[in-house]
Amino acid sequence: MFTQQVELCRRIVLEHYGPIVETVAALLIHEGRLPLGLILRKTKLTALNVRQSLAVLIQHGIATHAEAKEGARTSIFYAVNIKAILRLQRAGLYLALVEERMGKDGLAAFRTIMANGVMSIGSVRDILGIKKTGKSAAKIKFDNVVAKLVRERFITAVTPKDTVTKVDRVMQEEAKMVDAMDIPPTAKQLMEIRRTIKERDDVEYFSSSVVGIKRAAPVDTYGDRPSKMHVQIGLDGLPMGIAGDTSIAGAEEDTVDDKQCFRAYYDRLDVLLRNQQIVNFFTEKYNVGAGAVVKAILRVSEPHTRTCREKISDVVSANQVIQHIAADAPLGDSVDTGSDMFYEKLGSANASSGKDPTSELSQTKRNEIAFALLEVLHADSSGIVVKVEERGAGQYRVNFERASATLRDQVLDDLVQE
Repeated sequence: MFTQQVELCRRIVLEHYGPIVETVAALLIHEGRLPLGLILRKTKLTALNVRQSLAVLIQHGIATHAEAKEGARTSIFYAVNIKAILRLQRAGLYLALVEERMGKDGLAAFRTIMANGVMSIGSVRDILGIKKTGKSAAKIKFDNVVAKLVRERFITAVTPKDTVTKVDRVMQEEAKMVDAMDIPPTAKQLMEIRRTIKERDDVEYFSSSVVGIKRAAPVDTYGDRPSKMHVQIGLDGLPMGIAGDTSIAGAEEDTVDDKQCFRAYYDRLDVLLRNQQIVNFFTEKYNVGAGAVVKAILRVSEPHTRTCREKISDVVSANQVIQHIAADAPLGDSVDTGSDMFYEKLGSANASSGKDPTSELSQTKRNEIAFALLEVLHADSSGIVVKVEERGAGQYRVNFERASATLRDQVLDDLVQE
C-alpha cells in the first residue's frame, strides 16, 4: 500500500471519528489483521477505548472480524477495509445522488442511516419525528420512501455475515461443503464448489424477495383484508382506475419491518455514480442528446449490475433504449463527429422564433434521432458503447472496463492541463 494512501486514510478516520478511533484504525491499516491482545499492546490504549473504537469501526462497516482456531482455543482477528474508509470522501456525492433519485424525504431517511452506520427503521422514524401509528400523510410518505430505498437497494438489510470479510465467508462456506464430502475433493470439484457459492450469492442478490420487506394486503373499502384480489390491468399496463395511480384498494403493497436494521449500500451507489460519470463524458464530448441515450442504456442494465468490478453490462436492444429515453431529453441538436455533421440540425425553423427546436418533434422523428445517436456512440473511438447484434435495430452493451480506462485518462489529461 502506498504511504500516501495510508496517510490519507488516517486523516479521513481522524476527521470523522476522532483521535482514539484513528489510533486503532491506523494500527490495523499498517499491520493488517490483529487480535485484540496485540491491538492493546501496540496502541497502549485502555481495553475499554479499544473495544469502543472497534465497535464504532464495525458499526460503520469499516472494520471486520474473523475467527481463527489456534490449537484448542479460538482467536478473533480484526481488520480494516481501506476501500470503506476512502468511500467516506464521497459522502456528499452519495447524498446528492439520493436526493436526485428519492427526493428530500428519501434524503432525510438515508442521511440518518448513513450518519449512524447501522440503524433500525423504527429508530430512523423516531429521530425524524414521525409517528408509528395512525394514517398521517407524513407516515405514509415515510413508509413509501423507505420501501423505495430498500427496493432500489440504496439501503440494505444488515445480516451477521456483513461483519465478516468476503474471503473469510467464502472460505467458511467452502470448508462446510468440503467437510460434507466423503473423500477430499479434486481440483475440478473445488472449482465447482466455488462456482456454486458465487451462484448462490447472485441468486440471493437478484431475488425478488428482499430482506426487510414484507408484503401486506391493505384494507379494502369494506375494512377487510381479502385473501385474494384480482386487479384488472388496462392497456397501459397499470391497474384499471385513475390513470397513473397504482394505489388501488386491495392491491399488495410493500412495507418495511421497523425492527430490521439497515445500512447504506455503497456498492450500489458507486455503480450509479460511475454510470453518471459515463453519461457526463458523452454529454461533454457530443451533446445532451447523446448523454440521454447512454443514460437510457445504463438505466436498463442498472438492476443487473451489482458492483463496479463487472467488466460489461447486459445486452440492451435499441427499442429498450428508446423506451427509456427521458421524454424531455433534447434530441434535436446536431452531432459533430469530427468531419461532416452526422445529420442536420432539426427544428432550425423554430430557432429564430424562440421556440424549443425539440418541442414539436414527432415521436417517429425522435426515434430516428435516437437510432442515429446510437450509431454515433457505437462508432466512438473510446469503444465504450459496443454493438453486439445487427438483427433488427441492433443490440448494445457498455464496456465498463474501457469506460474506466477512458475516465482515468481524462482525469490525467485534466491534471496535466491544469
